[in-house]
Order: sequence, then structure tokens, then C-alpha cells
Amino acid sequence: MKLNLVAFMILLGVQILLIKGISIISPTEKKSENQATSQTTSIGTEKKPEPPAPKVEHKPLLTTLTGHALTVTSAAITADHNTLISGSKDNTIKLWNPESGELKRTLTGHTGVVNYLNVTPDGKYIVSADSYNVRIWNLLSGALIRQFNNSEKIGFIKTTQDGKTLVIDGGTQIIKSTKTTDSNGYKYSSEVEIKKYLIRVLNLNTGVLRNNLVHNQPLTHVAISSSGNILVSGDKTGNLNIWNLQNGRLEKTLTGHNSAINSIAISPDEKTIVSTEEDGQIKIWDLSSGKLKSTFTGHDRSYKDRVIVLITNNTLISWLQIYYNDGGDVKIWDLQTGNFKYTLNGTNFNFLKVSADAKHLITYRENGINKWELATGELKNNVKIAGDILAISPDNKIVVTSEGVNNINLWKMPFINGTNQ
Repeated sequence: MKLNLVAFMILLGVQILLIKGISIISPTEKKSENQATSQTTSIGTEKKPEPPAPKVEHKPLLTTLTGHALTVTSAAITADHNTLISGSKDNTIKLWNPESGELKRTLTGHTGVVNYLNVTPDGKYIVSADSYNVRIWNLLSGALIRQFNNSEKIGFIKTTQDGKTLVIDGGTQIIKSTKTTDSNGYKYSSEVEIKKYLIRVLNLNTGVLRNNLVHNQPLTHVAISSSGNILVSGDKTGNLNIWNLQNGRLEKTLTGHNSAINSIAISPDEKTIVSTEEDGQIKIWDLSSGKLKSTFTGHDRSYKDRVIVLITNNTLISWLQIYYNDGGDVKIWDLQTGNFKYTLNGTNFNFLKVSADAKHLITYRENGINKWELATGELKNNVKIAGDILAISPDNKIVVTSEGVNNINLWKMPFINGTNQ
């Protein structure tokens, strides 16, 4: 009787559970369900999209250097990026560590604004100049090695790419001559003074004067070939004088321009010269024969505007420098024929340089520094920087600008640093 009652009670309990809709699940099955639920939750979390990583904008400003008392006017940076040299209206030169911003030393002795600075490719010497003095310094020690003084304002200073030869505007020289007959053939004796215009060619390492290149007319522009073997000088009357820079001999004089020479470029293979004059004409010459190959114009220019020319490979680049705002448009031409190719998109470029790989142009204007593909004129990159460009490192990776009264900004160009080529 008791067994029947117990069985009845168990059966009654099961029926009640079934009526209420509660399923009977074994402990093992319950555990599996919980595991499945946990796995589903975990997988769901993994599938949820991650928030996008914040966009990291490149900040090209490496450092700002402050220390000059007056406006910075010139700069140069060594090939290894270890030293930045700056010149100023305060008549001093400062040497900096670009990475740390540390001032290494200050060089004094100039009596005017330091408006020219250059570093020899071997990193041994600094060449500096104010309006009347040129100085050579030891880069490592800061010692003054030698100086050259002019009684007249120095119009130009150039060093050859190998850093061995220094070319300086030598000012004028008065040569006395005795005249014995006049235009009618009457004989008499009279001493006359003839003014000559000089280019001094010096050995940069020793300071020894190698040659004086003597001109009959005031000089307006000078260019040196990449090998350092040829110098071309342009004068006020439009003549182009071609000199052997090694022995100082005048090889030939090219005539054809009707006004003062504004710009000269020599092709890397030393086969072609391109020159411009005050009226805006561009002329292409065969250097060996002196024959004029073509004459053309292309820039919409005004009085006092200058057309500057550069050559790379088989390409001629002309840049209009506008008198009142520094820069204008840039045009690309075929070097051999003078045929027009294209104009860079935009105007008011106030800086122009061919990149170290000779495949790109580097320009600067208000919207920043740009890199263009030379073959097509396509704008590849743009980086916003501030200030006036003073120098670009030999590999084009560091740009030096001046801003404000005495600030020097150093910028790293990410698009020239092996990426986005």
C-alpha cells in the first residue's frame, strides 16, 4: 500500500511539471547549453567591428632653432644632416645640431649681413660671404682658414660641385693704355684708362689664385658645368663667354642676345647651353660649335621680370621670377627642339629645384612645398610648411626655412624620403 502511494505521488508530480511547461533536462545537458551560450556571447564580441584607429597626421616640423639676434638670411646643411649652418643680419654664423637643437658654436668676423653660405661636399669647409668679404672656415673646429676682400660689392659667388674651386666676382680693374693715333690717323701720345671686369678663380683648399677671367663688359650671370670644367659668363650687352675653367682660356663668345643676360644653364653632358635675356627670349645653343639651335618665348612677363632656366636630362625648365612678388609660372620644354610640353598647374611659385633623382621638381608656394613628376607634370605630394626657404639638404630630405625675426625651422619631407616615389 505504501509503495502504491509513493508511486502515485511521483506520477502526480511529473504530471504537474508537464502541465506547467517545465522540461526535464539532465545536469550534463544543462552544462552544455550554458557552454554554448557562453561561446555565442564570446564570438559575438569578437565579430563586433573595432572602432577605426585615429588617423595619424604627419607633422613635418622637426625643430625650431632660436638664437640669432636679427633675421636669418642664409643657411646650409651638411650631407649627413649632422650640422646646420645659419647666417644672419647680426653678422654672425651659427652651427647647430639639427637633431637636438643644440648650438655648437658661433662664428664671428663678418662686418655685414651674411647673405651666402655653402658647405663643401666632403663636409670639411664652410664658404660664407657678406657684401664685400668671402671667408673659408673649418667646419669641425670653426677656425677661420682664409678670407678674400673686395673693394666693390660682390655680385656672385659659386663653388664647383666637387668643392675644389671657388669662383668670385672680382670687381673691376683699371688698365692703362697708350693711344698713339686718333680716328683721322694723326699721331699723338695719350694715356687712357680702360675698365675691365674680373672673375677670380681660386683653389678652395689652398686659397691660391688660379686665374683671372677678364671681361670687357659688366657681368650679369655666371654658370659652372657639373664637372667644373666649363664656366659660362653673361654680360650686360648680351654676350655669352665660354671659358675653360681649368686653364682660364676663353674658348669662344656667343652673340645673338640683344639685352643683358638674366640666366644661364649648362646641360649635365656639357653639350648644350640655355640662356635668357631681359626681353624674355630663351635661346638654346650647341656648346661645342657655338651654333644657335632655337629661340623662343613663352612666359607672359612684364618689365623687370626675369626668366630663370634649369636643365635636367633632356628637359628644359623655365621659371618666371616676377619682380614684385618673387615668383610666377613654370614651363617645361624639350631641350633639343625647344618644343613646349606643359605648364605646371598653378602660379606664384617662389622656389624651384630639381630633385636629387632628377625625376621630380620641388616647388614652394603659399599652399606648401610640392613634388611634381617631371615627365608628366602630375602633382604627387604636398606638405604644408611655413616661412621662407633658405636651404634644402643635398638629398632633398630636410628643408630649412626662416620665420619671424630670428626663427629657423627644420622640416622633414616625407614624400622625398624613399616613400611615395
